[in-house]
Amino acid sequence: MLGINPSGVLILLDNTGELILDLSIATAIPEDGSWFTPGCFCIVDGAFEEDSRFTVFTVGQPLPERREASAEVFGHVDFLGNGVTLDMSTNVGGGGGQQGRAMRKAEKTAEDARMVFCGEVELDAKGTLEALRCVLEIYEEEPPMVMVLLGNFTKVAMGVSGGSVAYKEYFDQLASLLADFPALTAATTFVFVPGDNDPWASTFSGGSSTTLPRKGIPDIFTSRIKRVFQQASKGATDGTGGEALWASNPCRIGYFTQELVVCRDDVVGRLRRSGINFRKNDNPPKEDDKMDEDPDGTAEDEGGDEEDKTDVDHEIRTARKLVKTILDQGSLSPFSLATRPVLWDYWHALQLYPLPNALVLADPAMQPFAVTYEGCHVMNPGRMVGRRKARWIEYAPATGRGVEVVSLDNDIKLKFASYQQVKSTLVSVQRKQTGNLSTRSLAPLLKKSDFVPPSEYLQTLLIAVPYPLCKTWLQTYETLSPMVVPRSSQPLASDADFTLYSVTLFKKHASEFIARARASHFTPREFQWSDVAVAEDAREARDVAANERRLFADVLRLARTAHSDLFMAWTHVKALRVFVESVLRYGLPLEFVSAVIQTNQRNARATKKALDKAYNYLGGNAFGRDKKGNIKDDSGELGGLMGETEYSAYCYFEFEVA
Repeated sequence: MLGINPSGVLILLDNTGELILDLSIATAIPEDGSWFTPGCFCIVDGAFEEDSRFTVFTVGQPLPERREASAEVFGHVDFLGNGVTLDMSTNVGGGGGQQGRAMRKAEKTAEDARMVFCGEVELDAKGTLEALRCVLEIYEEEPPMVMVLLGNFTKVAMGVSGGSVAYKEYFDQLASLLADFPALTAATTFVFVPGDNDPWASTFSGGSSTTLPRKGIPDIFTSRIKRVFQQASKGATDGTGGEALWASNPCRIGYFTQELVVCRDDVVGRLRRSGINFRKNDNPPKEDDKMDEDPDGTAEDEGGDEEDKTDVDHEIRTARKLVKTILDQGSLSPFSLATRPVLWDYWHALQLYPLPNALVLADPAMQPFAVTYEGCHVMNPGRMVGRRKARWIEYAPATGRGVEVVSLDNDIKLKFASYQQVKSTLVSVQRKQTGNLSTRSLAPLLKKSDFVPPSEYLQTLLIAVPYPLCKTWLQTYETLSPMVVPRSSQPLASDADFTLYSVTLFKKHASEFIARARASHFTPREFQWSDVAVAEDAREARDVAANERRLFADVLRLARTAHSDLFMAWTHVKALRVFVESVLRYGLPLEFVSAVIQTNQRNARATKKALDKAYNYLGGNAFGRDKKGNIKDDSGELGGLMGETEYSAYCYFEFEVA
């Protein structure tokens, strides 16, 4: 283990003693692949010098042990205490017997099960409650199984911001928000994980690092939220209900055979401050434990070669570096006690052995990411609100993968494009069922006896003939190509526009016959007889209709969610335009006032006249008074020169809100 002695010198220590390290020529393996800090375990290679110093040549991280490898030794151990042994989550040995196989099968079949993770939910920050409302509206109709809200729940530590009264008011506002979504609170388990700014530890630390693990938020602040979930549970028709859990930091979630670890910590900043710098290697060796970036922005460890680092985004490289450091160390806090204090009675809660199936490492200093390393899927939801965006991580236990979700108008555009595509497919399917004989499906109209038996030489074609050309068809179809069976054309069905005829001919002349039929304004129909054609058409229509209804609900839900953001942006543009026009008209200094007046269509003209009467003196010679003292517009052509349809003594713009 790396450490620092009382003299401030870096040392390597274990139970038997310590060695002073000389890192002047040391290089990290892999180079810039992980952090090394005092308090972490490492593997060093070097030479012991005569002056009792150990000159280090290379230093690397200990490799983690995959969950499957741990199950070979500790498969009989129930690490979570929920009755699920480690071997149930793998195929090692007996795979946990029949119970383990049944639980793994249930995980795969529950494809709709989702877990949502929102990071840095600062209730006192501007836009947080609005962003959280957007998230809740998206999941109102299809509630997730678990929704985890991670602190800090205030921007400033409670001891500094004025006490517990204000902190409780923030959670009361959250309770009022949750009360607007009874279907969600009745079906979803909400988990609240505290951060460094949350009580009671923040009262004494002022938001600085406190000991880990730490208790959940005290009950004194959560009473109103609990009542919201109690009322939702009473209204549940199936006898079940949602629940609010005030978890510790870190905490663990068990789902069938899966184990998820959730931790909120500013670990990247602490690693950067405490990390040891090494000499750059001119010829770095090739590493085998890289994490390759997927096209969707995640990274996977599958033993493949990594692309050139210059082609990898800096945030992705930092995410890989963080994940490798934490999982290689097997601890959520690979620091010395002076850097990150630990409650030793609960030290085991910080350990990552065996590796969990998923790790949620919430650090708002980093951008959201989802990275897989040695079979452990690591996710960071990042900061929930940033740059007028609401973002979070959605984890699917069936696939063991998490994806970043961003509430943006781009999502609406993509979803709307998908809906338009499915809608056009649905229209095409409906046209096949209700159109004329030139476009509709022919399966319900035909019988097997309408076709010649399967033959090596003969083939039956179907031709839709316009009603006025039926006589022409009967007179000419035998001459459209050679080897047409005489008198083989029979009417099979008809409607107001077309009559469907069959004709039998030799296969080698079928393409020539079809081409000449089109040239004669007849419509060949492609159709192959199938005993299940009718059932397949009906199933296709049902599937497309169901997909269309689902996508329409998604588009409608996203549009309602984004409407408020779009309207705010639109109003902001209007305000900017008023400001620019005012500067151009009145000049500097900025001695003018902006205001918003809400009225209805009936009173709009009267309001405009009242404003003209009150501020006509700003128009100079453009406004005067008639003999009766009423305001008179003398602007003449000034309005056209100003680029406006109507000149006013003040800058204003009208827009409808409903």
